[in-house]
Amino acid sequence: MSQNTALRQACETWLRRALSFLSQVPMPMKDDLEVTFSENGYSAKGIRTLDIPSVYIIYRQVLFNLPEYENVVKLIFNTPALVSILCLDAGGNIIVEPEQQKNWLERYFATLLYEHLKTNPDLSFSPDIFDRLYEQLEEYVYGSRPFVGVWSVHIRNLHLERDTLKIKGGMYLRRATHEEKVKAVKAASHPDAPQIADIPETLTEADREGLLILWRRTKEALTEPELAIALSRFEDSYTRSKLEDRLIDYWIALEALFFALIDKEYVGNMGETIASTISYYLGSTASERRSIYAAMISSHKARGHFVHGQRGKAVESLDLVVKKTETYLRQALRKRIKERVN
Repeated sequence: MSQNTALRQACETWLRRALSFLSQVPMPMKDDLEVTFSENGYSAKGIRTLDIPSVYIIYRQVLFNLPEYENVVKLIFNTPALVSILCLDAGGNIIVEPEQQKNWLERYFATLLYEHLKTNPDLSFSPDIFDRLYEQLEEYVYGSRPFVGVWSVHIRNLHLERDTLKIKGGMYLRRATHEEKVKAVKAASHPDAPQIADIPETLTEADREGLLILWRRTKEALTEPELAIALSRFEDSYTRSKLEDRLIDYWIALEALFFALIDKEYVGNMGETIASTISYYLGSTASERRSIYAAMISSHKARGHFVHGQRGKAVESLDLVVKKTETYLRQALRKRIKERVN
């Protein structure tokens, strides 16, 4: 049962009119992937789909100046209870300037249109989809229960035996949704994206205690500025789509991690200094140290190529260089965290 019948009717009328307009004009399309999952992995084929962000960009002026949308805006402006919720800025203050209010409200209704098109891209109006979306809007406006904040961290190459695994308090690991897995496959199809391993690690209930220990140690490590910077940059690298951006994140982390450990009188060339330090830090034999040193020297040269405007010879086997840098940085971080609490 709707708590604001007038608002519901106004929103539905505008959405129907917006979809009707879009059905009569050219629609921007984009190359996409259709992903199908099976027990043996997944398959993907190229398709053409509606480019929803471009729909908004191209037709925004028309869609949000329709008479039906103006009715939505007037209804909200004339209802103080709605203004007090829907016209709050990021600081929790009510926006009072009418044009700013209108621009702020557009975010809500652009989302309404976007989600409807994403679920039903054939431009027809779906009562079921609208009911679900409008119910979420009313829950935001009239709901008395506090919202549960979600901090979502995507962990690659990990499989859960159970749907969810409770870590501590309000922290859980959960299986990815179908939509999230499709998004991950599409991201991995980018030519510069890191490859996803065919066989992921499996996390069981028996691993829970080990996770708690790792979480506690990492949380304690974040109180040390150098480790906080290194861990933050390592985490940021997972959001990068370009290999060179990930490599730059890794080197910022390496500098933060190792320069604080080296007396200033011994600091020379950054690449050679860090390569030498990490090789002795991780390598247990002369052969291992030579291998790590060579890999990090190559990594630093690749880093320099990109931060200095890609001058000089192009980097060969960039994916391998980045992967080795990631591996050694991860090992160094784990060792530093373990040493810190022992």
